[in-house]
Amino acid sequence: MISSFPEKWLYQTYCDSRYRTAAELKFRNQIKKKKVFTAITAVFLFLPELFLLLFAFYVVQIGCSYMIRVCTGNAGSRKE
Repeated sequence: MISSFPEKWLYQTYCDSRYRTAAELKFRNQIKKKKVFTAITAVFLFLPELFLLLFAFYVVQIGCSYMIRVCTGNAGSRKE
């Protein structure tokens, strides 16, 4: 059990929600909502860039494999 005054005050101030004011709780909820909104916005902003990077990597991979086949001399005879 918390016995000393500073520990009890810190617990009541920062841990126990019964001692928080309505304004503080409203402020904390607004911050939580903003964090969720910011995270969702960041995901949707960076998804197109991720797809562009993947597409660019795919194009470079195709180009490199084609150049390797051309440079090694077996561009027309692809054996499977």
